[in-house]
Amino acid sequence: MKVVNTRKVNDRIIQYMSREQLNSLLGMSLSAPVSMDEIIFEEPAKLESYAASFRASMKQDNVDYTEEQSLIASMIMSVLDETTGDIQQIPAVILDEIIRNGHIFRRGELESNPYFANIHFENQKQGRFELGTASLKKYELFMYNVPVNRFQGVMIPSIGACDHRFRFPYMKEGHKAWMSITPNEIFTMENSIKEAFGNVLTLGCGMGYFAYMVSEKDDVSHVTIVEKEQDVIDLFTNFILPQFAHKDKITIIKADAFDYMEQLKDGKYDFCFADIWTGHNDTVPYLKLKKLCKRFQQMKLSYWIEDALIATIIGFVYMIILEEFYKNQNMDVPQVPELPDEERYKLDFLKELLKDAEISRAEHVDYYLDYKNIINLM
Repeated sequence: MKVVNTRKVNDRIIQYMSREQLNSLLGMSLSAPVSMDEIIFEEPAKLESYAASFRASMKQDNVDYTEEQSLIASMIMSVLDETTGDIQQIPAVILDEIIRNGHIFRRGELESNPYFANIHFENQKQGRFELGTASLKKYELFMYNVPVNRFQGVMIPSIGACDHRFRFPYMKEGHKAWMSITPNEIFTMENSIKEAFGNVLTLGCGMGYFAYMVSEKDDVSHVTIVEKEQDVIDLFTNFILPQFAHKDKITIIKADAFDYMEQLKDGKYDFCFADIWTGHNDTVPYLKLKKLCKRFQQMKLSYWIEDALIATIIGFVYMIILEEFYKNQNMDVPQVPELPDEERYKLDFLKELLKDAEISRAEHVDYYLDYKNIINLM
């Protein structure tokens, strides 16, 4: 990548520095604790009372929050106060957006999902894997969807809680969670399920949520699942698949997803859904698959949590631009600790992708830090 040393270009790069710092702050102070820890408000009555007071005080300032938003605000501010030590580090407009993007799930809202209503588990085991159920407590915070891109790249967390204890199915390998069908799983697959049609391929079996939901669609004729773990296949075929209303639509193939896609003929499937990474930081499998799938023209591809993966990747793109910025200013490039192999692959992949890119105007910085443009480049 070549970055021309002009005042406007350099000013624009510096402007993005504050955005990246804010995204990092939101990730560390709000997204990470909510995603990884059990943040539960043990005294619902006290929380509800505080939320009512908060709503009344905001109304006096001509800010009209609903009862639900006031509950979310009370929980979010409690977490931020604990993690940042100074809630004013988060701009008011960003905090307002987080509150309005939050959601309290009422009883029946999630339970009415067809998978929850029709697929049941009783602690079945197969080799290293086990099916069971767990629960979210009342007012336990969680991420119900991927962050939302607002204000030119500020990632607004999608934070939710239930107003009741919500039970959900999970699969674990030994003592380690393999996957679970939580609200996040439901909402992050929603668009892919809507888009799926015809002869569908899905990479990764998991607990069969995607396969079940698309098999229920009239415009889906068949679903092929590619899964490399035999124990997962056995759990699925022995305990989950028999509960499908349209089990005749399902075929499962034991194979490595990358090997399968490498030999796949374009046009065999109409739609492919890929879900072989653990979360938004696990971008290397996504990058490798994206590179492998560039040749498909007749098959529509959908990648689980792609927006969140790209948000992580954008941070690396900014690092590459920033490195050139330091060079332009004749400044020493900050020393970066030795990266693990997978992180090094990510950086090398992006440097190769951007090797012919040239930033000679401020708008070019905007272009290369735009989510859709990075997806198109890949």
